[in-house]
Formats: sequence, C-alpha cells, structure tokens
Amino acid sequence: MSKKGRGIVKSIVSGDTLIIKGRAVNGPPPEKIISFSNVEAPKLGTQNDPSREELFALQSRDYLRKLLVGKEVTYEIDYTTNTNKRDFGSISIPKVIEGETNITRIMVKKGFVKVRNNDRNSSEELDYLTQLEQQAKKEHRGMWAKDQDTGKREVSWKIDSKDVDAFYKKFKGKKLNGVVEQVRSGSTVRVAVKIPDQLVPTYQYIVLSMSGIRSPMFRKNIPNVDDLVEPYGEEARYFTESRILQSDVKVIIENKLPNGDFIGSILHPAGNIAEVLLLEGLAKINDPTLMDVTGCDILKLREAENKAKEKKLRIWKDFVVTDKNLPPDSNFNGQVVRIISGDTLVVQNPVNGREKKVTLSSIKRPPQDKQTIGRNAQDSGYAYEAKEFLRKKLIGKNVHVKVDYVKEATGEYEERECATVTYKNQNVAELLISKGLATVIWHKREDQDRSPFYDRLRMAEEEAKEAKIGMHSDKEAPVYRYVDASENLSKAKSFLTSFQNGTSRGIVDYIPNCGRYILRVPKENCRMVLVLGGIRAPRLGKTEKDKSEPFAKEALDYVNSSILQHDVEFTVETTDRSGGFIGALFATINGIKKNIAVQLLELGYVRINDYSADQSPYRDELYEAEEKAKAAKINIWENYVPEVKEEVEVVVNKSTPLPQKAIERVEVVLSNMTSAVDICVQLASSNLGRLEQLIDDLNNYESRSENAPKTPFVPKNNEIIAAKFSEDNTWYRARVRKLFSEGGKRKANVFYLDYGNSEDLVVSNNNLRPLPEQFSVKKIPQYAVEAKLAFIDVFSDEDWKIEAYEQFQDITDQKSLIADVISKNGNSMSIMLYTKESGAKTVASSVNAQLLAEGLAMVQKNWIKRVDNEIIKRAKSMVDSKKIIKSIPEVLIEIQDQAKKSRINAWRYGDITEDDE
Repeated sequence: MSKKGRGIVKSIVSGDTLIIKGRAVNGPPPEKIISFSNVEAPKLGTQNDPSREELFALQSRDYLRKLLVGKEVTYEIDYTTNTNKRDFGSISIPKVIEGETNITRIMVKKGFVKVRNNDRNSSEELDYLTQLEQQAKKEHRGMWAKDQDTGKREVSWKIDSKDVDAFYKKFKGKKLNGVVEQVRSGSTVRVAVKIPDQLVPTYQYIVLSMSGIRSPMFRKNIPNVDDLVEPYGEEARYFTESRILQSDVKVIIENKLPNGDFIGSILHPAGNIAEVLLLEGLAKINDPTLMDVTGCDILKLREAENKAKEKKLRIWKDFVVTDKNLPPDSNFNGQVVRIISGDTLVVQNPVNGREKKVTLSSIKRPPQDKQTIGRNAQDSGYAYEAKEFLRKKLIGKNVHVKVDYVKEATGEYEERECATVTYKNQNVAELLISKGLATVIWHKREDQDRSPFYDRLRMAEEEAKEAKIGMHSDKEAPVYRYVDASENLSKAKSFLTSFQNGTSRGIVDYIPNCGRYILRVPKENCRMVLVLGGIRAPRLGKTEKDKSEPFAKEALDYVNSSILQHDVEFTVETTDRSGGFIGALFATINGIKKNIAVQLLELGYVRINDYSADQSPYRDELYEAEEKAKAAKINIWENYVPEVKEEVEVVVNKSTPLPQKAIERVEVVLSNMTSAVDICVQLASSNLGRLEQLIDDLNNYESRSENAPKTPFVPKNNEIIAAKFSEDNTWYRARVRKLFSEGGKRKANVFYLDYGNSEDLVVSNNNLRPLPEQFSVKKIPQYAVEAKLAFIDVFSDEDWKIEAYEQFQDITDQKSLIADVISKNGNSMSIMLYTKESGAKTVASSVNAQLLAEGLAMVQKNWIKRVDNEIIKRAKSMVDSKKIIKSIPEVLIEIQDQAKKSRINAWRYGDITEDDE
C-alpha cells in the first residue's frame, strides 16, 4: 500500500493504532498498520502480560473501534521507524466530529490519548494538539476524569480448566454482549464477552465455534503446529473477519468442547453469520452441533446450504445430486390398509389398486420386546405403543406418500422404500418422534439418502428427550400381555359371560378368512377368535394345490382392506367346539356403521347359514341382505334364478289394525330435543332458506320505534305472538303455552314456532309483543313440528333418560334425516326416524329401533298388549311357505326382547318394567 490513500479500517489495535486494508484482488487484500503521530494511547493488557494494562485503555480503543471499524478512511504516512518499520501518520474521515475530521485531534479532544512532546512532526501541529489536551484536562474528559476508577476493567484471558463447567452452567443459553477480537477460521472466533451485573466492567475471553456449521480449516503460523489450510479456508476466514471482527455482537453459549472451548451462536445486528457463510458456500452444516443452535431457525441454515448446493458455490462446486432411481408410484395419495410395525405401513394406491409397503424415512422404531403368550406373539413396550399409535392415527385414512430413497437389501433386511408420509399436513414420522415412539437415524455427513425433513425430525427428538417422554422416559417400558381367550373351549367359556353382557369393543388383528376374525380386546386383556353367526363363508385354500371356493379370496381381500386393524364392536351369542366365539361384528365402513355379516351377504360373497341365522338377533337383516344380492345377481349369485313365490302380508291386529305403512315419508332437520323421543323437526321441503329472511324481516319491523305497542301488551294462552329469545335478544314467532306468576312477576312460557325450543319470559313490551299480520302462521306456516318417536318411550329413571338423549345425539349427529309419518295431529306427529346413511329400508335401521337395541328405550305398553302373539303364531303356521311381512310394532318388540335377553343397559338387572304391570 502507498504512503497516502484510502482504505477500510479492519481493526483497532489500541487507541492510537489501527489496521487498514486495501482492495481485495484474487484473495485477501493487503494490510497496513498505522499509529497516530504525536500521541500515545493507554496500553491494553495482553494474555502474556496482563499487568501492562493502563486505565482507560479499553475506553480509548472502544471509542475508535465503534467509530472506524468497517469504514473507509483517508490515511497519510508521516514517517516509518528504522528499527521496527512502524508507520506513523494521520487518519481522516468525511464526518465532522467536534469541528474536526482528523482522528488524532478528535482522540485528543475526547481525552483518549496523550500528546508526546518528543515527536519529529511539525511543532505547529504539536502545539495545537497540546492546546487540545489542556482543554480536555480542564474539562476532565476521558482519561483525565476526576474519578479514575471509571477507567478500570477486569479481564480474564483464559478460563481455567477447573472453572469451565461452572462458567458453562452459569451462562448456557443466555445472551452475552461481546466483541469479536480474533477470527481463527470462518466458523471459529475468539470473543471477549462481558460478564453481566459486575460493578467493574469484567470481560472473559473465550474461543467459540459456531454451532451447526463448519468452515474449511485455516491453521497457519501457530508455533509447533503444522499449517493446514483447506480449500476456501482462507476465503471463509476473510469473509467472517470482514463482517464481524471487532464488532459488537450477542453471544449465546450452547455447548462446550472437551478442550475448554465453547459452541454457540453469534448474533450480529445484520443477522446470523452462520447462515450467511452457508449461503455463500463457505461452510457446511455440521450435524453433530446442529441441534445446539438456538440463535436462529435451524431450518433456515439447511435452506441456506441447499441454495449454495443448487448454485454449486465454492465448496459445493463439484456437488452432484445422487440419482435415487425411485420406483413407480413414488408420489401418490392413498389409503393406509395395514400397519406392519412402528415405522412401516402399507398404503393402497386407488389409481391402480396396488398396495405399497413403505418405511418412514430417517427414523427407527423402538426395539422389539416380544411377549409370547400361547399362540399369540405380541409386541410389547414402546414397540407396541408405536405400532398402536400409527394404527389409531392412520388405519383406513387417506395419506400422501412421497418416496425419498430406496434402502438396498443388506443381510437379513430386505430392500425398503423409505418415504415421507403425510396425514392432514402432518409428517407422521415427526409425530412419532415427538411422542418419544421412534428415534432418528444418524446419517453420514454426505449421505443424501435421508428425509427432506431430517432437521425437523432431530428437533422433535430433542424436544422429546427434554420432556422425557416415551422411550426417553426414566420409567421402565410398559408391558402388554394378552391372554388367548380362544385357546380351548374351557378357556372360551370362562370369558363367555363377560362377552355376552352387551356390546364389546375390539381391534381386528388378523383375518384367516371372511368368516373368522382374530380380535384383540384391550378391556379384557385378551385375544379371541370371532366367528360370524348366520353365514357360511367360502372355504379358502391353504396351498396353491388346495383350491379355494369361488369368491373366497375376493371376500378376504374385501374385509382385509375394509376393517383389518380397525376398531370394531362385536356381540357374542355362544361358543363353538374349538373355543371360537360365535357372534356379530360391527365396523364403520365409508363413514357408516355396518354389520359385517350383513355386508358380506349384500355383496354376494357369502351365503346364509339357515340354522345359525335363525338363532341370530339380526335374522331379518341377514335374510334381507342375501335377497338383495340375489336380486342384483352379483358374485356367487351371478347365475341365480329366483323362485317364484306368492307373498302374503299377515296383518296382526286385535281390534285396531297395526300400522303397516307410513302416511308419508319426508326429509327433516332436527331443530330441538326435549328428550330422546320428544323432538322438534323442520321439514326440509318447507324452504328453510326463507326462514332466515323471515327472522330478519320480523326484527327489522320490531326495531322501529313506531311499531312498539302504545299500551302494555298482555298475551293470552295459546296466542301466537312475537317473543325476544333471551340468549341472542332476537325476535321470533312464538305460541304462549301458559301464563303464571313467579317472584311477584307475571311470566309466560312460550314455544318458538319455527325452532321448537321454549323458555319462560317476563311479560313486558320488551319481551313479548303482538305478532304483525304479515308474519302470521296463516300467511307463513310455522317451520317447527313437534314429533314423537312412534311406539316407544324412554325409561323414567333420569340417568337412563340422559343416556338415551346422548345416544340419540350420537346416532343423528351431522346426519341427514328421514321421517316416516305414522300419524298426525295438528302440528304434531308420530314418526319412525331414520338417517339417510342407514338406507331407511328396514324397521331395525330406524332411530326408534336403535334406542331399543341399546336398551335405552322401551316399547309402549299399549302396543305390546295389542300384538297378540297367539294370532301371529297361527298366522305363520297357516302360511308356512310364504314370506311373512311383520308389523312395525312386532319388529320393535322383537328388538326389545333381544335387548332384554342380552341385558343391555337398562335391562342389565332384568325387566325393570315388571313392577309396573
């Protein structure tokens, strides 16, 4: 560099000496150390000689550092010493400070340097500096301050090895103010951190490696150590040096190294230097320390590295993306049909019907802990919990599958397609990791066969470890053991009573054929074989030579894809000779709860077993389902030729005929419930969209002051009025049910005509008003109709009333409803209620029947008396070869009798209505 010119201030050595760098050409730029002529600053201590430090040395250096580092200045060399070739001169800046641009003069004015009287420079300048110094002394500025203690600082140049742990524990995770004093490589610096809450400014020098990254090595001119400069090491060091050397930064200590150095983040007002190094291709992600990062978003670091890779910047100039040779169907939406283990599942692609087995990318399931009980080998511990988590979360659900890489077959492991599986925008692997039910695979640094969300997985694992959940818990792994309830007939009988007591819940673990199911029943801690009653399943061949009966495989494929590993309900009637339980199985398919035996019959995969079906409580549904399959001529009934039989309807009556048909069938919307059998509905055909407009018009009318009653309004019983609903302060049409006094106030019980709810209101013009003629029910019929479920009542016990109420809500929740009107009386009616999803084709599918089947309602006694069993028996014997069409009450009574027999809910202790006879 020349004797005179411009340059950028690289760093400040002390209050009177700085380093200037020139322009960079094909590498780091040239540098020049310049000391100010005529002055000297207080000396700073060093690691080798701490005692040389003088008062105000730090303040002198820091003022200059904050003023000049990174700024362009003009310099002029006055002379160079012969002994040590040290340049002395002056520095000027464009900015005027206290009337000066010459840094030497500014420092003298501030009291941060002393004037030297034996300098060779012009006496005129020296005299001027002396005057400035006298003024600074007079004003007690800088080093001339009255309180000399303000110029002190405490410095620890190195942490003693025995104090490293204490320092780390005390300041881990805290943001410390600091100054970068030296850049050793692109990602390693020496920082003077300021210890907080000290009376005297106290500094600790530490060596800090940036967490999450590693720059190429730069090691040069270190005594007794070989030089090592990796490609781009010098450029990375210069890049960091030019941006943060002698800058004020925030330091977050995140970890420590065995040699006493630290790992952490450096935060500069302009951003995180680690992210910028990655973006410029001057550093790589360092996986071992990546999870230590707290100073920025880890994902941003990975994103920065990926951008550098794409552009092939510097250290990535030879980077090549590995061809992963992904298989067909590597990116699709499909349905999960089976969970193999805590990290492997089978997904069916609906486009081609193929099933693909995939392993979740970059994770490993918990170690297997097999518990073998009888013929049931069962995962236990966290292996069981991981598999069960996936089953509950995903089985039967639609997911997105993106194959990331293919793991080649090695040793005992087969080739595996590793994929990211997403459910409702959630990465399933990340969910498992976050629950402590899997661990992240440690990939080699250059291994590209990894999850694209690898960093997220590691972050989730760190959180799970910190929370000590799942595998990371201090507790022992849970143990799951299941008894084989179908091991033999004796064992089965010991479980029979508990299974016969209503409906049980289980999980389909395995399906040998469409008529037999291996169920896991957590409540009873057992596994069992359930044989579907009422059907004969086609035999499935055990070997290739052993031929299967027609549609045996198709039937098995159907139930496997529909209910394998699903939560199900089942009922048990009896046992077979081998210890299997005979009963019915219920599962939700396409959102509808179905009897699997009925479903298989309806699809034409199985036939009725007459003897077993006649013993089944679902006899009618089974026969009806088979008739449907026959009529449709599907599968085993493809060539079916129906027999011609004359049908006769047997009307069962005594004095009044039992209803055989509804007056009409209408679509309805549930608007209010008083109990499980007393409800209000709105007719879907009554233009419900007009109702909202009606309410708006009525409220607009009542809001106008001129329409308010001039005199107090007192309604009459049964009068149609306008009433303000207390919960939303909105006017609705209502009928006065009764007037009464309470607490000294006149009140009215009103029924809201369009919604079916009711309440008590104080009689006043603010609550009750005459209904204007244009809103009368003569002009606009009421929308809500009071309805009662036909033929049934709820029990008098309040608990069972509540259970029935909740069951009604469960059955009808978010369902479209159909009502068969049995009878009408004004604005009330008696109905058989169905959900559209049930098909509304059999009495047994009605809400009325379902409440009876659950033991939460009973057939009205007057209808029981009207069904004469002797007449039914005689009628059946007379038309033995004909099809009997039963009356609605007869079917309902049979359903109630089955609920009594099974002792379901209210019938659990026998017939609770007997005392009322």
